[in-house]
Amino acid sequence: MLELTVLTKAILEFVLLTYAGRAILYLFAFGRHHDNLIYRMFSLVTQPPEQLVSYITIKSIPQKHLPYFTFIFCFSLWIVMLVVKVIIGGPSSFNIQ
Repeated sequence: MLELTVLTKAILEFVLLTYAGRAILYLFAFGRHHDNLIYRMFSLVTQPPEQLVSYITIKSIPQKHLPYFTFIFCFSLWIVMLVVKVIIGGPSSFNIQ
């Protein structure tokens, strides 16, 4: 069970870092972010979590706000996985590795 928790936490960290990279490229591209190859690859990676959050949440959320909701959802789930990891593994498993 601990291995599954750690794996889920690692996947969430990857998605969160991808969203951070996407945000940084959005700022540095000065409005031409859709032409950037790296930004399109980040969008491709973040598309499945956005579809999942779109399926879970209400349908009145605009598509342009969906990445924000997905980031908040993934961050909340990451915190839950961190707490579960500490509960299952004990206090000694609380390391930042």
